[in-house]
Amino acid sequence: MKLRLSKSKINTYLNCPFLYKLLYVDKVEMPITPYAMSRGVDLHKVFEIFFKNKENTINDAEKKTFGMISDEVKFAVASAKKLALFLSPDKKMMPDVVMTEEKIYCENLDVVGIVDAVFSDGETNMIIDYKSGKVHPLKNYLFELSVYKMLIEKKKKINVDYYGIYFIDAEKLVYQKADNDEDERTLNKINMVKTKIINNEFPKKVSKNCRNCIAFINGVCDGKA
Repeated sequence: MKLRLSKSKINTYLNCPFLYKLLYVDKVEMPITPYAMSRGVDLHKVFEIFFKNKENTINDAEKKTFGMISDEVKFAVASAKKLALFLSPDKKMMPDVVMTEEKIYCENLDVVGIVDAVFSDGETNMIIDYKSGKVHPLKNYLFELSVYKMLIEKKKKINVDYYGIYFIDAEKLVYQKADNDEDERTLNKINMVKTKIINNEFPKKVSKNCRNCIAFINGVCDGKA
């Protein structure tokens, strides 16, 4: 049985199978969006606009992005500029952006994902995913980074040498060499999730983060086992 999943759907199931059921099986409406979630979307949009000015100098890209004026936008642009300076060979021109905010679907994996950005120094390529909020160890994100790596390599035929997370609020980039062994673990995890969904396995996974969950905020789940 075919079951097309996205990276976000898989992550939702891994974090809490019951939330996956509410969102994607029962399709329960949840009009209240957690602030952190909506803020993350807004920050991603600023980064997308900033890095699409790839033919300009970093300062020119900064000025153009300030067409969206607000304190939050100013902060996001300043953070994006820090990343650009880190990636730029001469600390002046924009880094080579291979892709930004691109949706990729791979038939072989039957998985879809939106890649935040891929940068190149002319010899190597690096996937960077943007995260707002607190800094966490890179190991927490290896699954989703591996999904992006496989989507890009299989569908776009672009070799991925490194991947990492840029923590927007902390202005910190954490990255490592892409691990091919991680791909096998990721494939096993994807197949495991698909099997459990097909078998209607949707237990609650209660944790200290339940009160920040969209289902709890909308009164759909009590956050208890």
